[in-house]
Amino acid sequence: MIDLKIELSKLNIVKRIEQTLQEESFLKVSTRNDLGVGRDGKVPCKCGVYFIYRQKALTFDDDSWTLQYIGVHKSVRQRLSEHLFYTPDSKTNHKAYQINKQSEYMYAVKYILIEPCSLREYIERILIEQMDPPDNNHD
Repeated sequence: MIDLKIELSKLNIVKRIEQTLQEESFLKVSTRNDLGVGRDGKVPCKCGVYFIYRQKALTFDDDSWTLQYIGVHKSVRQRLSEHLFYTPDSKTNHKAYQINKQSEYMYAVKYILIEPCSLREYIERILIEQMDPPDNNHD
C-alpha cells in the first residue's frame, strides 16, 4: 500500500530544494580557497546537503553545468574539500573529482544547510532518487 502523505511530503521536499538551488549561484571551485579554508569560508562547516556540478573546461556558460553528485556531511566544507582535492585511497570511499591544472572539467558546487542534522541522510536519499545524478551509486 502506498502512503500518499509520505509520497507528497517527499515531493514537496524535492520541489523546495530544487527551487532553492535555482535561486542560488554556482560557487565555482578551482582552489581550496574557493571553498574557504579560514573561519569565514564561503562554504560553512555546518551540516548540509551538497551538490557537485561540472562542465567542460573553457565552456564559461552557467547553463551548461550538469549535476554529477549529491552528498551530505556534518561539515559541508570539509567533505567538499575531500571530494575535490584529496586523492582517494583505501581508507576513503568517496568519489574524488580531483581539481588540477590538467583537468578537462571545471567544477562548481551548491549546498543547503540542514537542521536538524539527523535528517540529512533521509533528504539525501530522496534527492538522489528524484534527481538521479550519474555519480551516485545506484543499487
